[in-house]
Amino acid sequence: MTVRGPGAGVQGSFAVLVLLFATVGCGARAEVRTPTDVPMLVPAPPPDRLIVPVPERPTLPDQEPPAAGTPSTSTPVRPQPPARSNPPASTPPPAPPAGVAAPPAVLSTTANTADFERRIREQLRRAEADLAQVNRQVLSSNAKAQYDAARGFIRQCEDALKVRNLVFAGQLADKAATMAELLRR
Repeated sequence: MTVRGPGAGVQGSFAVLVLLFATVGCGARAEVRTPTDVPMLVPAPPPDRLIVPVPERPTLPDQEPPAAGTPSTSTPVRPQPPARSNPPASTPPPAPPAGVAAPPAVLSTTANTADFERRIREQLRRAEADLAQVNRQVLSSNAKAQYDAARGFIRQCEDALKVRNLVFAGQLADKAATMAELLRR
């Protein structure tokens, strides 16, 4: 014989209700709801075009303009250049007006590259001197990465100078000098 407590009837009826709702819930079907009225998307009209008329070709005095509506089948005739007259003998070029500077003289390329290379090497020397003053051991991890990057720029700059890539070497030297100066502070 089993003895039932005061709450046994409530627990049994609760279990029956849970099973009843579970079976009813499994029998329900999901409905797909689709919107009935979808507004149509209408694209905007294209913008107005600006049509520039093409100017007509000027006609030469010895040619007649073609008749309207008749295509020209002949090839266009090139005008003859006007006859050259002999210029007066040895006229000096006109002097520039007062207050206007003469155009700068073109310097030889060799002198420009030598001066540019000297400035690059000076920047490299300053960058190396600044990095020599920095104790890498006391730097933070971010500053150590900057220090290593500056050293890498110096190495790349020296390699670029060996192959005479002066523009790239100048950029690398500038980066290395800037980073080294900031690390020195």
